[in-house]
Amino acid sequence: LVIDSMKFGNVMRFANHSCEPNLLIVNVLSDYADERLPSAAFFTVRDVKKGEELTWDYNYEVGIPGHLLNSQPCLCKSARCRGVMM
Repeated sequence: LVIDSMKFGNVMRFANHSCEPNLLIVNVLSDYADERLPSAAFFTVRDVKKGEELTWDYNYEVGIPGHLLNSQPCLCKSARCRGVMM
């Protein structure tokens, strides 16, 4: 699955990956309450400074055959960087 937000998407398309993110994703149910179709809500896990980049961990599973991000290097430069965006 590749999500390309070049033309479509909301403000979260500007949030990038980090192995030490400042955002947490929580699935939430809305009006229809269908557990198969949750919305994603983003919450900060700590105070975020003015001008600081918002980041979340893409957290893809390791070893998915043919998965595009299995070979994408991570450039987050955090102390806990895994080296790849998985």
